[in-house]
Amino acid sequence: MATHTHQGSLDRALRHAARLLLVLLLLAITLPAAAQSSRRSSPPPPPPPEPPSYPTVTMEHLTDDQLQQVRRVAEGMLCPCAGRSRSLHVCLETDDGACGLAREAGWVLVSGIRGGADDVSLAASIERAIDDARQVRTFALDQTPWKGAARPSVTIVEFADFECPSCRRMVPALNHVLRRFPDHVRVYFKHYPIPGHPNAMEAAIAASAAHRQDRFWEFHDRLFEHQSELQAAADPLPMFEQWAQELDMDLEQFERDMRDPAIYQAIQAQREEGARAGVSGTPTLYINGVRVLEGLNPGALEERIRTMIR
Repeated sequence: MATHTHQGSLDRALRHAARLLLVLLLLAITLPAAAQSSRRSSPPPPPPPEPPSYPTVTMEHLTDDQLQQVRRVAEGMLCPCAGRSRSLHVCLETDDGACGLAREAGWVLVSGIRGGADDVSLAASIERAIDDARQVRTFALDQTPWKGAARPSVTIVEFADFECPSCRRMVPALNHVLRRFPDHVRVYFKHYPIPGHPNAMEAAIAASAAHRQDRFWEFHDRLFEHQSELQAAADPLPMFEQWAQELDMDLEQFERDMRDPAIYQAIQAQREEGARAGVSGTPTLYINGVRVLEGLNPGALEERIRTMIR
């Protein structure tokens, strides 16, 4: 009886062990197959978004990661253009969708990314730049050369550099609006010599000396008409003296004024004034105190001014 009971227990143990072995064999067969099937059925990771392409914002030499950061930040911000409810990214990627504020935001974004800023810092910098561009600025104009209306309703303050090619092209645009609106528009000229232009400061000093003899605008025109000679001159002083004589100026006073440190200090003060107002390049225009971010051609300026005097 004891032998039979022992045999039965052994048989049950063997059957249990056999079932366990069968389960283990089945698991060994099915688990790798299931894992392989799972790997086959998992969708591949999505490709990264297309890098952004903005017609009015240069993004040369940015890495792929930096381009993706441009897109990510731009997609997360609203377009600052009036009446737009889409993202900054959508505004910038279309030729006619970006107003001046959007382009300003794009330039700040790319500049910040080149400097290694993170997304949060970039968004804050863009907001500050947009707020700054919308501010109405006031300038010290008492001693500033001007031409145009005696009682203007539209005042244009230009910050310019006599060696700047774009400033030379701005001359006919401003003359155009002065002719179109002689009773409404006044243009002021502020000096903003660029450090990389070797004769820009000397030209500003000479024009300021001419201003003391009421010949600023004539000297201004000579400087822009002969800009290539100015840029190439090792010493522009003989050229300035020749123009002073041709304009019937007192040459001794002109030379004395060019050496007057007060003129240099006044030009530096104008440059600092421009920098505080957000000037970073030339030409920069302010119409009734608001920086112009787009439309610096004669037609666009005329239309802008026309809407202001209606």
